[in-house]
Amino acid sequence: MAEFLYDGPKIEFTPRCIILKSDPSLENYLAEHRNGFQSVDVSDLGITIVHTSSPQPHAGSEAEYFEETFDGQFCGVIGRGRYTSAHSHKENDNPELSISEKYQVIGKLAVYQKGSGWKMVSGTFEEPGELDIPAGVPHFGHAVDKSAITMITMRNAERYSRDEWHIPVPNQQAFKNSAMLEFFTSSPEDRKIQ
Repeated sequence: MAEFLYDGPKIEFTPRCIILKSDPSLENYLAEHRNGFQSVDVSDLGITIVHTSSPQPHAGSEAEYFEETFDGQFCGVIGRGRYTSAHSHKENDNPELSISEKYQVIGKLAVYQKGSGWKMVSGTFEEPGELDIPAGVPHFGHAVDKSAITMITMRNAERYSRDEWHIPVPNQQAFKNSAMLEFFTSSPEDRKIQ
C-alpha cells in the first residue's frame, strides 16, 4: 500500500488494513489520495476500512474479508443478520502447535462455542471487545443488531498452510440451526457479555 498519511484516529490492524472513524475530512482525503488502496464504508458503525487486498472467501461464511496475512490475521465485516462459517482450529497436545484465535470486535457479535454456548462480544472503535477461542472448539459468529467488524489473530497459524487453518464443522447448517434455536430461546442474561 502506498503510504496512508491521513492523520485522523485510526487502528492500523496491519500495514495494509487500516480502520478509521468515518467523517467528511476522511471522505475528502480518500477522494484525493487513492494511491492503490480501496475503502469500504461500514455506515451503521460509522467506520471506514481502508485496504489493499481482497482475500479468498471462507467456505460457508457470509462475512466479507479485507485482509488476510500469511500468519493468520484477518479483518472482515459481518453484516447485520449474517454468519461466519462454523469451524474449529487445529488442536495438538503441544499448545505451541495448536491454533487458537483472539477476536477483537467493533460493534456487537454473538459467538457460539460448542460446550460453553453463546457469548456476546461488544466493542467500540476506542475500545474493541475481545474474546479468545481455544483450539479444537467448534464455533461461529453472528452479527445480531448491526454489522460487526472483526479483527482476528490466529495464534500459531504461521506453522500451517492456509488450508489447515479452518476445520469445517460437519453438517454446518444443522450445527448453526441448533445453536440459533438456543440463542432465540435463551434469556439475554444467559448470553454472557464480554
